[in-house]
Amino acid sequence: LLATTLLGQYFVLWRRSRMQERLRVGEEMLLVSRGIGDEQLETLARGWHAVDLMTLGRVRAAEAELHEYREAAERLRQPRFLWPAYASAAAFALWRGRWHDAVELAS
Repeated sequence: LLATTLLGQYFVLWRRSRMQERLRVGEEMLLVSRGIGDEQLETLARGWHAVDLMTLGRVRAAEAELHEYREAAERLRQPRFLWPAYASAAAFALWRGRWHDAVELAS
């Protein structure tokens, strides 16, 4: 219940002016979901945490978080996690100039 409540609070804070608070709530959601062993909620929290990190310009941290997200998505084998995992990985590959990797990830 706490983890899903944190998810709701996270979305209420979806304003640039509340970024630091949203980051804190997102990190708490990640810890709580991990603590209760809810891998789906943890994966969701990871994805939003990566968005926050990118918003703050913390690209390397976001890329590392997205790597963890992708590994979890592959374990869960759920389309709602898989498509953003591969789309994000393809976007980073394009951004890094790895064209072949980007095409492979996108297909």
